[in-house]
Amino acid sequence: MIGRSVILVAVLLTVWLLVGMWERRRGTPVQGVAPGVTMFTTDDCRICPLAIESLTNAGVPVQIVSANDPLADALSVRSVPTVVVADTTGQVTLRRTGRSVITDVRSIAAALAAIATA
Repeated sequence: MIGRSVILVAVLLTVWLLVGMWERRRGTPVQGVAPGVTMFTTDDCRICPLAIESLTNAGVPVQIVSANDPLADALSVRSVPTVVVADTTGQVTLRRTGRSVITDVRSIAAALAAIATA
């Protein structure tokens, strides 16, 4: 019984770590990604206006792009809102999707500031 519990905890911990690493992975350079913050939205996105407002209130200039744009396909955008922060070479340094766009505004602003100082 204890052995099974230990194995279960080990598996859950491993999955949790892998998901965390996957969500924070560095992107690959994609042509057409402008330096700075780009947000992908759709017309029927419910939390996109709140995400835009949160970014604007934090002083983060954001470029809004339709999720139907070919750039969204190149970046594998599957849900909205999706925010990517790209450096001057087009390398995606930060990516947030869904409600994490709103909750991680400070991280997005810090990533943008890091690009500006580099």
